[in-house]
Amino acid sequence: MRILLLSLAAVLAACSCPSEQPTPSAVPSSPPPPPPPAAPVDRVRGLVTLEGEAPSFTRCGGEVPMTIVGSAVDELLETMDRLGAASGAPPVAIEMIGATRLLPNGVGLASIESLQVAMPPGSASLCDLDASYLYKASGNEPFWSLTVGEGQLRFEAMALEAPVEIAATPARTPGQSGPAWRGEQDGHSLEVQLSPERCHDGMSGAAFPFRASVILDGESFVGCAMQGWTQAP
Repeated sequence: MRILLLSLAAVLAACSCPSEQPTPSAVPSSPPPPPPPAAPVDRVRGLVTLEGEAPSFTRCGGEVPMTIVGSAVDELLETMDRLGAASGAPPVAIEMIGATRLLPNGVGLASIESLQVAMPPGSASLCDLDASYLYKASGNEPFWSLTVGEGQLRFEAMALEAPVEIAATPARTPGQSGPAWRGEQDGHSLEVQLSPERCHDGMSGAAFPFRASVILDGESFVGCAMQGWTQAP
């Protein structure tokens, strides 16, 4: 028995001894390259074309067609279908909130997060339209248009002999969201309310980000509106 205990102690002592083989030192790995800076999200205008089922986007003034990704792709495709866009048809002019990027391999990506405006195929490009206003609204039957400038409203309609221009101030309509203005001048009164909701022009099918309600001298007009590039004071 004593011999057995001594043998067991010798085995345990051998197991508790540190290994004489050196532990290989860890080789430090090089840090991963920093990710590229995020493309700034902004309002962007350009043209969308369909090739098969895949849309591509070309920014105003750009030449590289970009693959479209983002959370609003389905909305864009539904709107283009509503406008009658098809493969090989003229492009659809749009304004979106999103970002564009050219990758090192030359591939372009356009991330569309919100569709703002979409015009029918072959209509005037948004790239060429004057946008020096705060908002512009229009409607049909009767045809009318409204331009909101800095402190100034300009209303035009086929039934009017001359445009009505009124100095106006921002207003607030109880229970309504979105910008509004009111003004009185030269015997005319004008009230404007824009509501942030998808609006389709009744004739062209064009998509806009605001629904417009205008009251001129007690007569109501309804239509759609879009935002210009002038910054509100």
